[in-house]
Amino acid sequence: MYSSSEVAKVLRQITLYLQENPLVLAKEGVFRLSGNQTAAKKIVNNILQNKSFKKRQFFARMNNFPIHDYVSAMKLVLNESNLLNPEDLQVQFLRENLETSEPEQGAQILQEYINDLIKSHDNNERNVGEIFYRYFQIITLASTFAEKNKMSPDNLGKILGPSIEKLINNDPQKVPILIFKLNDVCTLMLQDHFFANEFEKKDASKKTNSMPELQTISVELSNLNKMIANDVRAADEPRKAALIVEMKKSDKQDEEKKVMRNKKRLGL
Repeated sequence: MYSSSEVAKVLRQITLYLQENPLVLAKEGVFRLSGNQTAAKKIVNNILQNKSFKKRQFFARMNNFPIHDYVSAMKLVLNESNLLNPEDLQVQFLRENLETSEPEQGAQILQEYINDLIKSHDNNERNVGEIFYRYFQIITLASTFAEKNKMSPDNLGKILGPSIEKLINNDPQKVPILIFKLNDVCTLMLQDHFFANEFEKKDASKKTNSMPELQTISVELSNLNKMIANDVRAADEPRKAALIVEMKKSDKQDEEKKVMRNKKRLGL
């Protein structure tokens, strides 16, 4: 089984290659026709064993395989990994919402789920978020060549749907309804180019946005502390007023005693 970090690395390198050579996605039947499984395993091994990435050498090796083999390589690592636990509460919540939502709302729910994974503090969840994002990114790029590869967003959505269903579901009875829903959801996401931007920009945006979020929290906490302090002061006002009255009474009594002592001293 492949770990989430290994799957992310494979999709990351293939995405880089396809962004530099997008015309290979114009090949008719891309994502529909199967590649050579032996070649797919070789591609995966080449990527995972390549510790010091050198762009020119990597592209030279990548050019030795047709696009269908790269698609098979991506499917290979996705199918031979356990990226999500269907029993996880967040995954259950996602699944239930997708089952009951209209495609437009389902697309928004799935996008928010992927964005939350990318922003997670957990390494595994961040890897899974990147995997989702890059897979959508590659297929979105393929959809732009629909006239040549004959793979419209609708056709590609029907490929994405079952792939996502396998990740989030382990109930055989729910397979048909989830695939039906996810096909429509993924088609909408591809049509609207939900994940058209480069992942690196998305990830950088997530990191730079983290500081304003912290600053906002800090300001909110400061305001909350001020409110609490004001409430305490307000609650103390009656007690302070009572103390002032007592102090004035005490001062008056002390003054009266002082006058009496002076009168006695003078024999009055």
